[in-house]
Amino acid sequence: MTAPDFFFTYHTAQRQRFRDGLLVREWRERYPILFDEKDEELTRNQPQYHFFEWLSAVLLYEATGYQSLVEGYTAKTHQDKRKVLGEIVGGELFCWLDTHQSGQPDLFAYCQGSDDWFFCEVKGGPDRLRDNQKVWMEAFQELTGKCVRVIQLDEYKP
Repeated sequence: MTAPDFFFTYHTAQRQRFRDGLLVREWRERYPILFDEKDEELTRNQPQYHFFEWLSAVLLYEATGYQSLVEGYTAKTHQDKRKVLGEIVGGELFCWLDTHQSGQPDLFAYCQGSDDWFFCEVKGGPDRLRDNQKVWMEAFQELTGKCVRVIQLDEYKP
């Protein structure tokens, strides 16, 4: 796997609180610029998933100030995210992203009020980049000259 650009640890209790919905509500209230109602609904319907993406968005925001669009930023059902993404990357790249969804990274991170942005793939524990993700990342870099950053999350073990 590509060496991670960001490396964070988490405690097992955080993951359980997320699955129980407690951390979801807390983060949704504390970070309304990161998570919307659709994000929260998705976690309610699939509580075993999305912890790593949400945690990464929170940690990235706290560490750098970058906001993130978490998953589904090109999905037709997420019109607000699509609008933000399109305004930041421009029409031509947005069209490419819209037609190249397989392997898209988990987060689109951006600095509000500037033209600085990047995509981030999140990996937790033993998870590694899949072939379709590698293909997407290579095509994206060839098209834009930008690398997709990688966040690695590992469980804290004292």
